Parts: sequence; structure tokens; C-alpha cells
Amino acid sequence: MLDIAKVKARREFLGMTFAEAAARAGLGSRQAWDRIESGRGKSGAENLNLATLAEVAAALAVHPFNLLVGPPPGRPWVTLPPPGAVPVLNRRRLAVLRRRVRIEIETAAALAGVDAGTWRELESGRWPRPRLATVWRIAAVFGVDPRSLLVIPRPSSVAEGCTPSPAGNSRSAGARSASEPCSTPRTSPGTRGRRAASPAAPSARAGGSGTGAPGQPAP
Repeated sequence: MLDIAKVKARREFLGMTFAEAAARAGLGSRQAWDRIESGRGKSGAENLNLATLAEVAAALAVHPFNLLVGPPPGRPWVTLPPPGAVPVLNRRRLAVLRRRVRIEIETAAALAGVDAGTWRELESGRWPRPRLATVWRIAAVFGVDPRSLLVIPRPSSVAEGCTPSPAGNSRSAGARSASEPCSTPRTSPGTRGRRAASPAAPSARAGGSGTGAPGQPAP
């Protein structure tokens, strides 16, 4: 969950008002920030989505994971993620944890309080950005730090032209998982494996129709 005490302490350390923090996070109004720090409403600590977490962290110039509930890590997250980077669920780690304890998707979903279809979307990457409350419930199933289930996408996914899935609760079935790097650009069938041919200079063969010496153009 979002640690609202950390959010408040960081904002006060920077000397920002609610209005200034909300403006830097692009939240629109000071009331939106007030709801985050108070934990009330849809923007509260439990209902916060990963996109809003990234916006709040960017406004406070801190790594998103440092604003989550939990003891300080042995190696704190110091380097800030690239602008606009939003944490996503590490679907591969989720699948590994489930297989390690040898439980089926239906069992894991029931323990986390979600339906089996939702769990399949989480493991497949079709829903890479669940709400923090969902991440915390999943972590409780395996007894791990919830922050270990999140990852910051590599900036190459933006540089190479990939479009991450929409933020929040969007579950577009055809959306690319934001936790995966872009695939290698395809090569057209006509050029795959073919070396580019450079224009060759015409050469005269010995004994050709010309009268010049071998290797020299005919006059």
C-alpha cells in the first residue's frame, strides 16, 4: 500500500503545499492530493493505481517504491526512473512464485480474493497495472514483499516505439505487456538474410570485344 506518512513527510521536507504537489503531479486540484494523504476515497492508499503512484513519486522527486509500505530496503532505490515510467506487475515473478508453491491459478486467485480470469490476465501481462491493494493481496499469498512484485519498465520500450497498456484498470486483451521489452523489428521477407549489394564497377574481361589490354576499358 501507499505509505501516506512517507508521502506527507517527503512533501513537507520539500516545502510544498497540497496545491503545489498536486500541480507537479498533474492531479488537477489540491483536493486530489489531500485525498491521497488522508487515504480517503478512490485516491486513497488502498485504491491507488500504479500510474498515480508514479505521478506522486515524480512530484516528490523520489523512487515510487520508496513511498510504499514496508521497511527500508537494504539497498534503497536511489536512481529515479525515467520520466513517465510507470511501475508494472512482474508477471514472470508472479508465475514463478505460483509454480514454486505448486498451486493452481484457481487456488491462488481464491487466496488473493480475485477471480481466476483476473489472475490469468495478471500472469499473461494483459493487465500489467493492478491497484496497489491487489498487489498487496497477491504478495500475502506467497509471503513476499509486495514491492518485489513490481518492476519499472526499461526506457527502451518507449524508444523503440512500443505502446504500453493503458494505466489504471484497463485490461485491453490485445495490449502489449508493459513489463516486456519490445520485440526485434521484423525484416521484410524480400530482404531477410540478404546482404545489401553495392554497385559494382564494370570491368573488362580479357579477350573481350574491346581492343584494350586485359583489365582496361576498350577505347
